[in-house]
Amino acid sequence: MTDSGRKRKPPPSRAHSKEGEKVRPSFYAEDELLRQIEQQAKLDKENKSSWLEKVISLLLESSNGKKLREAAAKDELSMIVELSLLLAAFFERLPMEEIEELAAETQRDRYQMVVFLARLGLQTYKNQQR
Repeated sequence: MTDSGRKRKPPPSRAHSKEGEKVRPSFYAEDELLRQIEQQAKLDKENKSSWLEKVISLLLESSNGKKLREAAAKDELSMIVELSLLLAAFFERLPMEEIEELAAETQRDRYQMVVFLARLGLQTYKNQQR
């Protein structure tokens, strides 16, 4: 509101920016979410804006983001639901403590170990089907 009590006119829309030009979008979020964004950006040694841009770019522009969108469309799910299911499968349903122990024993990181075990499991499964 202005001093006279009238509502301020919003700034002109930047929805029609030139290709490649950066714009400053705004969004609404709970204070706790904003605090977590700020905290994670700080941990990653980024400012909030560049951190959010990287996260959104990862989800929407990367090859893995494309695979995520395709999987969501195939399953007729929203991208958010598909991502939630993927994260739950990875972090809630896999025995990550055991995987991390195996990874340390074999000098792999946990993600390499997950891939190794998945491929081993697929190979074993296929061999048993024969």
